[in-house]
Amino acid sequence: TTTTTTTTTTTQINTGSCGENITWELDDNGILTLSGSGKMTDYRYKDDSPFFNINHIQAIKELVISEGITSIGNNSFSFSSEIEVIKISNTVKSIGDFSFIECTKLKSITIPDSVTSIGDMAFRGCISLTNIDISNSISNISDSCFCDCTGLTSIVIPDSVISIDNSAFRNCSDISSVIIPSSVKNIGKYAFWGCSDDLIITGYKDTEAEKYAMENSIKFSVLDKENGTNTYSLGDVTGDGIIDATDASFVLTAYAKSSTNEDDGMNEEQRKFADVNKDGVVDAVDASAVLTFYALSSTGNKQTFDEFIKSLNN
Repeated sequence: TTTTTTTTTTTQINTGSCGENITWELDDNGILTLSGSGKMTDYRYKDDSPFFNINHIQAIKELVISEGITSIGNNSFSFSSEIEVIKISNTVKSIGDFSFIECTKLKSITIPDSVTSIGDMAFRGCISLTNIDISNSISNISDSCFCDCTGLTSIVIPDSVISIDNSAFRNCSDISSVIIPSSVKNIGKYAFWGCSDDLIITGYKDTEAEKYAMENSIKFSVLDKENGTNTYSLGDVTGDGIIDATDASFVLTAYAKSSTNEDDGMNEEQRKFADVNKDGVVDAVDASAVLTFYALSSTGNKQTFDEFIKSLNN
């Protein structure tokens, strides 16, 4: 790789190559533009990338991958800690391993549908990342791909995904909502390890998503197969079709949060069905009623929940 610096009266431009038919240009505003066609170079180590060394001289703040480029190479932009904006053209088909690891100021990324593969640890440690629009063409979310992205709060997995690999979202400590389609047939053991204690996985019954949630003691919310919406009922605030200790815990947690003026984490429909005694508030009384019903059901009581609530009011 050759790097050239050109200085004019108004602008200093660094230029070089990063592929057989790809050149790059970094202007004095920190905008790095890659132009050309074909694949970028894959770098074995971060120090091999010209952009790792350039960052020590001038910060890269915005990255533009122009049309015609088909891949983003391994380790290309790892540890580019000042990058805030990344624009990827719809000719890019693959994003390499470690390509954007610890780009700590990156806030949002749109991965176009042209992308069919994202490498291991590609976005690991992007701690300011709050929004990801994942390509609808990838079949797996790779090992540790978004690990340690502590700014994320929710994830929607595309219908194209078959596998969520080990540690894919590990230690994303603020993620409280994940929607997983029925297309997913494998979820790695630590895929969501270290996410929020309030994490709710939403998906369809009898799928890998439900199995994973149950095996890892994660709240599971069921989607209706016909219209993709949650099917809640009185007492069943997680929408999984059963009334149990998970529902009681969910209601009690919501009550505790609202008591301290925090967002209770429920939508309007959930609040409606969480207020099981229908007194207009969701509180510890409602949680206690749900837990009592679950305990009675576990001993063979055949009452429906509606019948149980009516008996409490008599």
